[in-house]
Amino acid sequence: MTAEKPAKPRMPRHGTVRRYKAGCRCEPCKTANTDARRRERDAARAAAGEPVPTRRKRVPTNPQTEPTPAPPARPAFRHESNGDALLSIIEDALFDAGGGLVAAKVAADRLRAAGFRQFVDGPIEAAAREALTDPADAATRMRHELVYRGARALDDPDNARFYKSTVEAMRQVLADLSGGDEGGGSGDIVEAIRAAARGGDAAEVVDPA
Repeated sequence: MTAEKPAKPRMPRHGTVRRYKAGCRCEPCKTANTDARRRERDAARAAAGEPVPTRRKRVPTNPQTEPTPAPPARPAFRHESNGDALLSIIEDALFDAGGGLVAAKVAADRLRAAGFRQFVDGPIEAAAREALTDPADAATRMRHELVYRGARALDDPDNARFYKSTVEAMRQVLADLSGGDEGGGSGDIVEAIRAAARGGDAAEVVDPA
């Protein structure tokens, strides 16, 4: 008779310390060994009267399951802008978007600090836009824009020292638009605009030669 071979010893199942000690290094076995060693350390601390750290189970964050944040609440009333056109524009935008009212004041202050000085619907610019009809061509539209920019500058008190030269530049452009005899040719318009940009109303020194 043939002798029976001894049965091969069964390996411990995965996810146990015995399987880890048998040489397996799969993730379940490594986790089981780590947890077992942690329990041993905690038991030793408890036996020595030391505090045992509490560990929370880490839950992976899935961006697809995160709740969508609710939109900001729309303010129930509008804040008084006290005649500040820039603040009013920003506040209107924030109101429509449901933003905060304090943010409008902060945004307006920062825009001014950055050099924003445009006066919206100033009386002089409003009158200029009302007086000029829709341009028929690009050249006329360019002249209209020059008048609007000049009127906008006159609406800004910070430009008081440029008042005379700005008015003269506008006069030249308007004369060119109306086809009058007060000058208004391209050379006069360019010179008037240069005078307005020189930094004041001082006359330009002309070399007689």
